[in-house]
Amino acid sequence: MGTIKLYKGKDRRIRAGHLWIFEGEIERAHEAAPGDIADVVNHQGSFLGKAMVSGSDTLKARILTRKDVPIDEAFFAKAIENCLEYRRKVAGGATCYRLVNSEGDLLPGLTVDVYEDVFVLQATTYGMDMRKHMLAGLVAELLRTEKAYERDDMPVRRYERLESVQGFLRGEFDTNVRMKENGAVMDIDVSTGQKTGYYLDQRENRAAAAQLSSGLQVLDAFCYNGSFGIQAGINGAASIHFMDMSEPAIEKARQNAKLNGLEDISRFDAVNAFDELSRLAKEGGLYDMVMLDPPPFTRNKEAIEGAIRGYKEINLRGIKLTKPGGYLVTSSCSQHIGMELFKEVVLNAAADAGRYLQLVEARSQAKDHTRLLSMPETDYLKFLIFRVV
Repeated sequence: MGTIKLYKGKDRRIRAGHLWIFEGEIERAHEAAPGDIADVVNHQGSFLGKAMVSGSDTLKARILTRKDVPIDEAFFAKAIENCLEYRRKVAGGATCYRLVNSEGDLLPGLTVDVYEDVFVLQATTYGMDMRKHMLAGLVAELLRTEKAYERDDMPVRRYERLESVQGFLRGEFDTNVRMKENGAVMDIDVSTGQKTGYYLDQRENRAAAAQLSSGLQVLDAFCYNGSFGIQAGINGAASIHFMDMSEPAIEKARQNAKLNGLEDISRFDAVNAFDELSRLAKEGGLYDMVMLDPPPFTRNKEAIEGAIRGYKEINLRGIKLTKPGGYLVTSSCSQHIGMELFKEVVLNAAADAGRYLQLVEARSQAKDHTRLLSMPETDYLKFLIFRVV
């Protein structure tokens, strides 16, 4: 068993509940190779927790538990079982959900998403990658399925000196999955779709927006596979305009709209949504509900100013396209843009548009995308519904 000893005063974050240990906090690491489990102690040798050693040059280890217990297969089996027990309580009978949410579930580096009888596993750390077949076996036994796919094609793996890989972990099967969510039916591909195949973190937010959509003319900008607009449609929207710059995404949205019997009230445009929103606003196009779910404008602190400008501009265009008494549905998945800052950005956009906003709801990611209070990094999604007056 290796040991990681921290410098004096460098244990405060760990004691407060953060899970990451950085190179500059370590006084000495003894027999702590990448992937190993190590005891973490303070400068006096007092036990702080068990950590998994990283392959990174800067983020050297991640805490798994504060308890002095063996980190073995039984440990991971119990942890994943606890994750499933929680999802059964909060996912509302959903058949597609996040089972394991990395740091949010005290299993840093491990993500598991479930799509009907298929699960997709991501291992972003050296230690979880070493154990991925064992972990897949535990999940398969718990879920009683042999359909497991690996989506370890994320750039973040480079920091752990891990290659980009994907493929079958257990069994071989059609990677196209027909999933159900909030009453809608969607076809996704776990081998090629965004993230692990679909944006599960917006499940509850899609339902919240759809509840307001009956009888409305809806614009779903940055629609990807059409999930927001489709759920508005099955809840009674009068029309849906799907917009995305990706031709494959628009084609998938078209297929999913047809699958839900919405093709007659749907319009599809493969265009640059930023430019098209501006053009529509100039032409006086108006909608009862404008949905904005753009990709992240920043993945680091250095790009925050540019991200603020981007979010303000896109929300300004969205507000201009919303009829008086209509709804603006807007979100940000940029972790470095907090909720209050995001509200301020949208408020400034409304001021420039000469409109008032009534806050209907302020939400975050779905409850199965667990947020660890001691780790603000796990709280990344901001979702706002406004009535525009």
